[in-house]
Amino acid sequence: MNIVEPLPLTLTYTTAPVDDANIFDPAVIYNPGSRSVYVDSVYEKIANTAMYPTFYPDIYYPKGSTVSVAATNYIASVDIVFLSPQTDTQHWQVISDKGEWGNITDYAVDDIVWTYDSGTNTTFYICLMAHSKTQFDLNNTSVWKQVQMSYGDTVFYRTGDVVYKAPLLIGSGWYKCIQNISNQDPATDTRWVAQTTATPNLSKDWVLVGKSNPNRCIDNRLYTVTHGVDVKMVFTTIGFTSTIALIGLSAGSVRIIVKAAGATIFDETKNTIIHPSLNWFEWLFDPLNYLNSLVVDLPICKDPEITFFFNGSIEIGHIVAGKMRIIGDTLWKVSGEMNDYSIKAQDQFGQTDLIEGNYSMPKTFAVQIDSKKMDLIENYITSRRAKLSLFVGSKVDAFATTVFGYPRSFSTVLEGPVKSVVNLEIEEVV
Repeated sequence: MNIVEPLPLTLTYTTAPVDDANIFDPAVIYNPGSRSVYVDSVYEKIANTAMYPTFYPDIYYPKGSTVSVAATNYIASVDIVFLSPQTDTQHWQVISDKGEWGNITDYAVDDIVWTYDSGTNTTFYICLMAHSKTQFDLNNTSVWKQVQMSYGDTVFYRTGDVVYKAPLLIGSGWYKCIQNISNQDPATDTRWVAQTTATPNLSKDWVLVGKSNPNRCIDNRLYTVTHGVDVKMVFTTIGFTSTIALIGLSAGSVRIIVKAAGATIFDETKNTIIHPSLNWFEWLFDPLNYLNSLVVDLPICKDPEITFFFNGSIEIGHIVAGKMRIIGDTLWKVSGEMNDYSIKAQDQFGQTDLIEGNYSMPKTFAVQIDSKKMDLIENYITSRRAKLSLFVGSKVDAFATTVFGYPRSFSTVLEGPVKSVVNLEIEEVV
């Protein structure tokens, strides 16, 4: 029994068709129900919401929100929370409103007063120097400064700016900026991305459907397959690699080239057709059968580039690359079962409806190990209990003992001082 810890693979080149939908074009207007491929995924348009409203600096903008500032449209790449002066004590300080000028005798720095103009218009002033009302009046510009900015009139503020914010929950109305606030401007705030059309991975008008065809073979699912004819695929990964596996494979042959540090360390062509025929008739007329999985050992290498050339019409469920760890010797009598996710229903008249669905093939292994390694192996397998791994019962591919999944159950039997047995039930992912 060997266990391979998969490394994340990055697809850098492929000739597999992107036939799920057209590549996303920001110049195209998509209607609800349209599908488009953006980067490595397929998205479906589900709505057309109002686009590009006016930006306000104290509104919560969830990821995908769109705004317009100075004739430029922006979209929020993350959730953006702007605290208003009432709650943002890091940048704002409450200052006192002393009412109409002349109501009190002494004034302190930052006191706010107001006065009527012809009995209808109100003008506000901030005190710049402590004094008594008998010393200076509002006409002295070195002592009193007129203020008129309402919060939201601009998208950024500097230390010393004074604004009025109508109280909503808490606060008294007048605030003084005590620290520059420059990240509220979408033109300089990196959380806002200038856009012509909101991209599917950001916009709330799109929903993720799944990976695009070329990337389905690295999405950790077996029944979302990559298909094509005479396909070339190039992957890179970071980490040590000693094993490559192709799961859910249907192809006549595959050539595998592995390069590390610019040098080719592996180049072989593998035939994946099975010929179990017992006579010439079966040989000539039975359909071709393919290995369900192909496991290939490599010279251990770091950060490899892996190239596949698939011959003919192909389907690939999943590709695994990583470092293999030897657990022990798989004993005979490996058992398997089928979990069928098809729909099978009978109505009140006994008529049967069958809708074929996916299935999985979990397997149970008995593995003989060195008794002195029991604690080490227990710790390792339990560490993989909620992580996808490739379990290779035998390197004879036709034995069908390769399972991509996770441990469903694990038990140990300490049979003696030399050899012991661990029992593994492996659940296969769908």
